[in-house]
Amino acid sequence: MEDQRETSGISRRNFLRAASGSAFALAVGGALAGCADNGSIPIQTHDQHGLYVSTYLNNTVERYNATTGGREATISTGIKPNLNPPGAGSVGLAIAPDGHLWVANRFQDNVEKYDLISGRKLTTISNVHAPYTIAVGSDGNLYVPNTGSNYGPPFNQDTVEHFDAVTGTTKGTFLHIEKPFGVVWGPDNNLYVSTAQNQAALDTLSATTDPMADSVTCFNGNNGGAIKQVVKADRVPFDMVFTPSGTLLVSEFLDNRIQEYDPATGNSIRTFASVSHPVGMTYGPDGDLYVGSNSTQLAATGNSGAVVRLDGKTGAFKQNFISGLPFAMFIVFV
Repeated sequence: MEDQRETSGISRRNFLRAASGSAFALAVGGALAGCADNGSIPIQTHDQHGLYVSTYLNNTVERYNATTGGREATISTGIKPNLNPPGAGSVGLAIAPDGHLWVANRFQDNVEKYDLISGRKLTTISNVHAPYTIAVGSDGNLYVPNTGSNYGPPFNQDTVEHFDAVTGTTKGTFLHIEKPFGVVWGPDNNLYVSTAQNQAALDTLSATTDPMADSVTCFNGNNGGAIKQVVKADRVPFDMVFTPSGTLLVSEFLDNRIQEYDPATGNSIRTFASVSHPVGMTYGPDGDLYVGSNSTQLAATGNSGAVVRLDGKTGAFKQNFISGLPFAMFIVFV
C-alpha cells in the first residue's frame, strides 16, 4: 500500500497533558458523551464479555458488544480531569490470568486492576513512571514500562518492571532500556519492547524534520537479556502485535500506518494498512485486526477517535467498528 504520511503541529506537552473534557459516569447503554462528574456506578450487568477500549482523555475504559459494536458500560479510572494533576490518562490494557482487567494510567504513574463484573478497583501497582502499555507473559507475570526520564533527569535509569499478574506483587526489575514505550509478549516466549527516544517527534509530533530514532528490541523472556534489535529507524511505535503467520505489526503513530516486519531479519515487508494515527491493536475473535485510530484532534469534545476493523490477513479496511471516542487508545477482547 502507499506510504501515507501526515504532519501535525500538536505539541508534545499538549499531547501528554491534555486530559480535557469531563469525567464519565459509569453507565450502561448511554451515549458516549462528556457529562458532569457523577462518580462511579457499578456496571449493571453480569456479562463482562466484550471489547474494551481505553479513552485516555476521558480517563475511562469503555466496553462494547464484540459483535455489534454497541456501547454497554464504562469503567471510570481517573480522578476529576480539571484538577492538577489531571486525570489518570488510561492507556494500556491487559487481562490478568484470573480474568480481571489491568489498566495502565500514564498520568497517575500506576497500574490498576478492575473487576470486570462490578467495575470495582481491586488493587493498584504504584511507582511505575509514565506506563503506556502493559503485557501479561506466558510466565504469569505483568510487564510494565517504567520511564522516569519522561519527567527529566536522571536518565539511564528507565526499566521494564514485572509483577505477579494476579496479585500485583513486585518481582523487581526485568530489564533496563532507555525510554521503553510498548511491550508485547511474542510467540517465541520473548519480550518485545519498543522505545520512544525520538525527542524531535515527541516534542512536536512532527512527521517531517526529525530523525528516526526509535526501535523495537527482542529480549530473552527468561532473564531479560537483549537478543537483537528487530526494528530500527522508527518513530513513536505505540503498539505491536504478532500476526498468525509470525510477522510483527507495528502501529506507527506519526506515519499514519501499520507496518509489517519480519522479526527474524528485521526487514520491512510492507505497509499493512494506512490508518489515521493508530495506537493499540489486537486481533478479534473473528480473525480481523482492530485498531485504535485518532485524528489530530486531541480535545475530548472532538470525539474523533474510532476503532477501525481491518481484514486480519490483507489489512483491507472493513469498517469503523466504533466511532465518536474522545481518544481511542488500547483494545482487548474478553
